[in-house]
Amino acid sequence: AAPPRSPPPPPPPATTTTTTSLGLPPVVHVGILTVDPLKRQHVIKGLWTQPPHPSNPLATFAWKYTLPGDKALSAVPHRGRGKYAGIFKIPPAPTASKSGKAKGIDVVETIEKMEYEPIGGGDDQASSAAKEGKYEVKGRGFNKYGTFKVQGTGVVQKGAEGETDTMKIEVTKSYYTPDPNELPDPSETHDVQVTCMRGQMVHKPHPATGLGTIKITGKWSSDRLNLLVDPSALTPDQVVSDFELEHTSSQEHSKMAYPPEKTLRLSGHFMFWVQATQTHNKVGENDLSFKLVKNSAGGWNVDGRGRNAYGNFFLTGTLDGNGRDIELYKHFPPRNSQSKARSPKAAASSSSPP
Repeated sequence: AAPPRSPPPPPPPATTTTTTSLGLPPVVHVGILTVDPLKRQHVIKGLWTQPPHPSNPLATFAWKYTLPGDKALSAVPHRGRGKYAGIFKIPPAPTASKSGKAKGIDVVETIEKMEYEPIGGGDDQASSAAKEGKYEVKGRGFNKYGTFKVQGTGVVQKGAEGETDTMKIEVTKSYYTPDPNELPDPSETHDVQVTCMRGQMVHKPHPATGLGTIKITGKWSSDRLNLLVDPSALTPDQVVSDFELEHTSSQEHSKMAYPPEKTLRLSGHFMFWVQATQTHNKVGENDLSFKLVKNSAGGWNVDGRGRNAYGNFFLTGTLDGNGRDIELYKHFPPRNSQSKARSPKAAASSSSPP
């Protein structure tokens, strides 16, 4: 069954309204992309409406993308694809406005694969279009009303001296029925400035209970590239250490699906090199979970989150099609300069290898 029509008043009359494959009228979003350096985010805020009828109300929206450490915060627009967490306001019905109950409704949505391409220039940043700051904006997303595509244009507005550029964006959101066989691309890799864990994931019965267990062991570093270097060639500032994570199922091993279809909850530890004492400390990892999503390369994408002594983090990565080789990334939120705690990435970068 098709999702319900979006709550704002339907545009009259039907004969002049363009609708999508789901019967929902397209929505236009107009906003400004700005940079929030403290939260390390690109933020798009503005107004949305359902054209072409002027009687339709305007309402606010906000989309936020937290940039990983290997992307330049000041580059507007950012390079590559971004995943934006969003929210939009549904205006109250006219009767509610008259009665004083005019708060409206907030709807959460996610915009995935938002990307910006120079118009007429592809990836050629020397093109005239790129120089003028004109970009095609496109992406895909979902909310409680369904799956949608966004497409439109963006124009960079140069900031004053010492200020970051902004971008004016106008996109149309069109709902559609996704192909059930369509799979997402493999998760993005991050070579530097994002904590990376590489290892093997195996499943076997617990030796005492026979319950199914999943164990991930391997190496981690503040930069993925460090994990690709021959250990004998690592320099003192390229710190690589061990980690271990484990999940024990409530099911017998023989009945346990693998790769797992449900969210995995894992606990374990990682070793942390302390430069001052030239020793390794064991740091507990007791609140980590993720789910696996089949991707277009024959493997699985990792989508999860966790928390340890250094703070909360989001978890991304991929599990290879062989069901064994896994690569994970911990995305810690930025910390202000007054924060006492440091992320493993920040601390490891100033320590020495074991």
